[in-house]
Amino acid sequence: GYQVPGAHCMERFVETRCADVLAGRYSPEQLQLAPEVSRERVEALVAQHEAAEGYPLAPEQRAAVWMAMTEPVSLLLGGPGVGKTTIARLLAEETG
Repeated sequence: GYQVPGAHCMERFVETRCADVLAGRYSPEQLQLAPEVSRERVEALVAQHEAAEGYPLAPEQRAAVWMAMTEPVSLLLGGPGVGKTTIARLLAEETG
């Protein structure tokens, strides 16, 4: 089927990056979003985000933030309105 060029390029990038990770082409340091991530750091980041936005994250969203900050590869999936953009924005703010 038809796929818009931008989506195709992004999917190929993710595919290549995942293959590189699985092949061991990156050091552990290169795979971490933030070095030495602790539960306290993630909770502080979430609390800061919640205070700024004025609403709490759902337990599943908190788990997604933890996963994204501690695992070398994370997929953030879900239907409309489950908070994918919220989590992506929170992570983008953290990484500058």
